[in-house]
Amino acid sequence: MKYVFTIVTALLALGQIANGEVGSNHGNLYSLLIAVDEYQPQRLRFDNCVSDAKHYSNKLLKHNGPSAIDSLRSIEGYSVDSIFTYELYNKTATLETIIETFQQIARKATREDVFSIFIAGESHDLLNGSSVFIPYTTDSFSRLHFDMDLDKVITLTDLAKLMNQVSCTNQLVVAQVGTKKKFAGNLLLELFETNASKAFNNAHNRVILTIESKGVGYTGELGLALYGPVFTYLCSADNPLKAIYETEAYRIQLLRIELLNVSKTRLHCNLYNEKDYTKFISYQTKNARGGNTKKLHSDAVDKKTKPKTYGVFIATDTYAPLSNWYNLTNPLNDAVEISKILEKKYGVEVHDFYNVPFNDLWDGINELIPLIREEDKLIVFVAGHGYFESKTKTAAIVLSDSKAANMDPRLDSYFHFSRLSQLLEGLDCKNIFAIFDVCFGASFSPNADDLPLTNYDKQDVDLTVFEKRMNEGTTRIFLASGKYEVPDYWNNSLDHSPFAAKVIYALNEEKEFITPSKIYGYAKGNATAPEIKQFRGHDENTDFILKVR
Repeated sequence: MKYVFTIVTALLALGQIANGEVGSNHGNLYSLLIAVDEYQPQRLRFDNCVSDAKHYSNKLLKHNGPSAIDSLRSIEGYSVDSIFTYELYNKTATLETIIETFQQIARKATREDVFSIFIAGESHDLLNGSSVFIPYTTDSFSRLHFDMDLDKVITLTDLAKLMNQVSCTNQLVVAQVGTKKKFAGNLLLELFETNASKAFNNAHNRVILTIESKGVGYTGELGLALYGPVFTYLCSADNPLKAIYETEAYRIQLLRIELLNVSKTRLHCNLYNEKDYTKFISYQTKNARGGNTKKLHSDAVDKKTKPKTYGVFIATDTYAPLSNWYNLTNPLNDAVEISKILEKKYGVEVHDFYNVPFNDLWDGINELIPLIREEDKLIVFVAGHGYFESKTKTAAIVLSDSKAANMDPRLDSYFHFSRLSQLLEGLDCKNIFAIFDVCFGASFSPNADDLPLTNYDKQDVDLTVFEKRMNEGTTRIFLASGKYEVPDYWNNSLDHSPFAAKVIYALNEEKEFITPSKIYGYAKGNATAPEIKQFRGHDENTDFILKVR
């Protein structure tokens, strides 16, 4: 992995500072360009993939860079602060570097930023109906549908998992890949949210521009022009970011350009907006079930009530018989005991989700979200099985109805850490502390910074004054029982997991107040090597303080 990281850090990553006064909504633009036209060994002849990616990159910079202030004003409510470009062309566009670059962007990008990906090269539609993109490789695998090693290519399911780790709400996908509607259709199915329950508070707004039919401008095996590159239309259109913020107007632009240049009988490329799709399925579900969608934040909560500390406890010890996940002994024991102490001793309002299926958990959390205000606190405890997919570095919580991973390639029945992270990022409340007693719990926020530790042995100020001081900024802390696999029980800890036993002892032992650092002080000697981290948005001058009542 060190070798891969060296390659990635050598890529072009330039930050262009734009005028920050234009528009009301500010954020960075992260642009990832993946293009391959020099496959080894050569299977098809590609001439335009890399040059098109470079044209697209230049266009983004032209319209959103420091010299493009006037063009930004035409995008209502948004301006680019900085542009970070990651270019993976030919030999640098290997499977390993693509995945590592996604991880690098995921560690930096926030909800307010914009993510753009341009992808061009060879693809295949498989017999099972799925589609794959072929990165740069020197392997001589067969082009036959039934003889392709999926570990050496990027399936569209893989692409969706990688993109889900990027927390940017607004994401633009430009795919100059494939020649048929099948690839385009699979792209929409994988990247757009198709679960009606999740669509209520969907974390992403994705816009996809993709090829749908043959046109002109591409050189095939025999030197014949087969179909045209998407960039032909993009270079004639306005700022590509308008595809996100002014989708209909941009779609009309592309249609006019296409009618003038190619065919008047069929579209070569098309533009799709996830927001429109999720609105439709949410509307259908609401009318079918008679329910109501809930907004992420609500003004209906009584602002005069005292600040609360909410506790969300997610614990699973019983799994579906055919899931391949064996039942556990202690997750519920741990969650019940910890929640009982937090409720009685520290005044936490407990909301428990024990052995619940995905949709019940998702709906329950989204019912709670509107109640949590800025001055409130939130503590999250998760216990059970954790899953980590090594190819795309996807980490997730296994729930009671989670299927076997090989039967659920999208991991739709799992609660992805990236999805939980995006939910927590979007909350109004300033103080959040999460505890993970699951395998791979430290993967909640990869490469997050260590939390500076203090046990507050000597305090010169009143505890109430100290708590108010620590609550002024934003606190985002998580404590994981371990980086890899962790045990459900130990010889000297049969009623609770070894990690949970230390947490319980810490909560019982403290007389005035508890903090994440104090809990870690009790747990750090645990055999699983716990980790305590600060995740996105944490202010180092704050801490999560829970006073004893």
